[in-house]
Amino acid sequence: MKAFPRPNTIHPNDLGMDLRDYFASKAMPLAFKVWENYHNSEENDETYKTSNFQLDGNYQELIAETAYEMADAMLKAREEQL
Repeated sequence: MKAFPRPNTIHPNDLGMDLRDYFASKAMPLAFKVWENYHNSEENDETYKTSNFQLDGNYQELIAETAYEMADAMLKAREEQL
């Protein structure tokens, strides 16, 4: 399902962003906060704990996976309401 279905004159087969991708993009700030809070609560090194949360490779994947898990939950809830 597309989030914003509309004809595209340049790419006629591309009808827009998938609804799952749209939901994941909306969930991304919350997913970032979830992992930022987890990082800050689990870190024992006080100097690192007080520094800014860094997007290293591990957290980037976890944040993206979490955003898509939230998007899947939104799609499931949407289906149950239809």
